Amino acid sequence: MPDENIIKILHYLKLGLLIFGLSIANAFADDVMQCQVTSSVENLAREQGKQLKEDFILSSKAEQFIKLAAGKHQFLLNCTSQKQGVLSFSASGLENNSFFVDGKKISRLTSSQVAYLTPETNFQARLLITKQFSGKFFLKWSALNQFMAQKQQNLFVVSLFYGMCFTLAL
Repeated sequence: MPDENIIKILHYLKLGLLIFGLSIANAFADDVMQCQVTSSVENLAREQGKQLKEDFILSSKAEQFIKLAAGKHQFLLNCTSQKQGVLSFSASGLENNSFFVDGKKISRLTSSQVAYLTPETNFQARLLITKQFSGKFFLKWSALNQFMAQKQQNLFVVSLFYGMCFTLAL
């Protein structure tokens, strides 16, 4: 009996490695996505000089970490993209957020993070957030296929973990 469980676990691991490899290969696709971001704060933190960054470049290559004070923040994005993308960030410490592309409010995607779909053209966007407390805030912009591959990979890892626990319990 234990040999059958080990064989099942090995099959799950092989399948996991295959899917993980495909996801990683997809994640390194060269996408031209870049935004010039200007941030502004509507509270006393700006007057006291507590904001670390005001202008920065957001690309699909890396996350951008920003230290923000509690209060209302506005990010103006001027973006160039050849593919549909997803702007995502953590919901930790947020009271409220909204995202507008070319003046139209965009609905939030269903995800563990706050995520909004962006068009595959050049566009201007405005992100409004209200933070409950000071802390780090990250923005990440990725191609839609990369975002979906990452979410599928996360789901697969969690499913694999539960499947292995269930197999070992039997």
